[in-house]
Amino acid sequence: MPKLSYLLLITATIFTACSKSGSDASQPQLKLSTPNTEIKYDGSTQLNVNIGSASDYTWTSSDEFIGTVDATGKFTAKHIGGVSIRAEKEGKSANQEITVLPTVDFITEPFIEFGASKAAIKAKEKRELLIDEDGGLAYKATSEAIRTGIFYLFDENDKMVAALIPFTESANYAKYVAIFYAERYQILGQDGTQFYFGEKDKKYALILDTQNDNIGFSAIYLPYPDIDKSASTLSNHISSIQKRLSALQKASL
Repeated sequence: MPKLSYLLLITATIFTACSKSGSDASQPQLKLSTPNTEIKYDGSTQLNVNIGSASDYTWTSSDEFIGTVDATGKFTAKHIGGVSIRAEKEGKSANQEITVLPTVDFITEPFIEFGASKAAIKAKEKRELLIDEDGGLAYKATSEAIRTGIFYLFDENDKMVAALIPFTESANYAKYVAIFYAERYQILGQDGTQFYFGEKDKKYALILDTQNDNIGFSAIYLPYPDIDKSASTLSNHISSIQKRLSALQKASL
């Protein structure tokens, strides 16, 4: 091939590449926006794109436990936490961070570490210790919503097997307690006056019992059962610990 032909070929290739590069650079970068980057757990917000229509994109949520996004870019919060929402189309994508904030934050939960020793729990707890006896610990309540205190139960080997928060029995507190758990945990089901919740990563579960004859309106934290088991399986755990919980509560009064 003549040298001139080589020169023309190389020149055409270089300028074609430069032309494409300049064309890509001139195109706007996809960006997402929303009027609310912080919302409550039961709220929603619309995400917008700066190129085309939001409904033309594929939308995904990095954590659907925190919140979901539909085909139009509408985000619906489910639980508190941070999540990244992604829009994608024809190789272009962009992300928007959203934080779901709690509505109720005046309840400080127990440290949930099943199998931990008394000493380990005592090292973590900063509340005032009220009771330290075989099988249990009780700490002073730090909110008017909590009736007597925070309780931990241990087996004969000094290993934590359950925790309890007894709540003040009033319609007003019942409403906020329900919101507190709904915005933090997965709802597993209901059996009469008992509501069942599971921790996101299935590390533990809890029973919110609104009318327990022995311990009253309370939340009982227990090891997480198989997710396929019925809610009634959780309630079976209660019978084995109710007497010790009731005894600890009476001792704290």
